[in-house]
Amino acid sequence: PTEAELKSYFEANKEKFKHRERIFISQIVVKDEAQIDAVKSGLKTASFKDYAQKFSIAPEGKAGGTVGWVEKGSV
Repeated sequence: PTEAELKSYFEANKEKFKHRERIFISQIVVKDEAQIDAVKSGLKTASFKDYAQKFSIAPEGKAGGTVGWVEKGSV
């Protein structure tokens, strides 16, 4: 398609391209403050994914702490 055709399609279908503001979230959930300090200091040298898999008690810990995209106002 030409640039003009692309612009025309976009103008006719703007609603398909709209979405709320969103952020990508990864998290590590631990059970006590002692673990928070250990994880925080370890993240300076290790990967977030590795630490999430090792320490997180949340289900997404197995996936490296990835929660995914969350739209503004959905929580």
